[in-house]
Amino acid sequence: MSVRVRCRDEAGIALVEIVIALVVIGLVVTAYFATFTTSAQVSKQHRDLVRADEVLRDYAEAVKRAVRDDCIDPQTRAPRPGAQITPEYSPPPGSGFTVSATGLACPSVTETGTVLITASHRDVQPPPLTIEVRTP
Repeated sequence: MSVRVRCRDEAGIALVEIVIALVVIGLVVTAYFATFTTSAQVSKQHRDLVRADEVLRDYAEAVKRAVRDDCIDPQTRAPRPGAQITPEYSPPPGSGFTVSATGLACPSVTETGTVLITASHRDVQPPPLTIEVRTP
């Protein structure tokens, strides 16, 4: 008669091994979702900064056009130093940006004027843009 000996490793998986495997799987899944969430947030911040740069540059171009139109008298073609510059620009609808500028006055013929343009948004605060304008 033969005696059958049962080895311990053939008995199946222990409860402790299952719990450890579940903890490891949980940590991996949590790390994956944390990485995905962080990536999505950073992507949105970058997209907002790029949009802010676009808004600032578009407004700067509107200021340049306004200098050409507002700083020269259309009848006499003479410069009008100190005249108010009124750029025609509005941010894209739904973008959430507001734009403002300081220094919107026509410079004299011999001087250069400085215009400081700032944009604000509920999620991002882009750095201001400074441009120099001259009377054409």
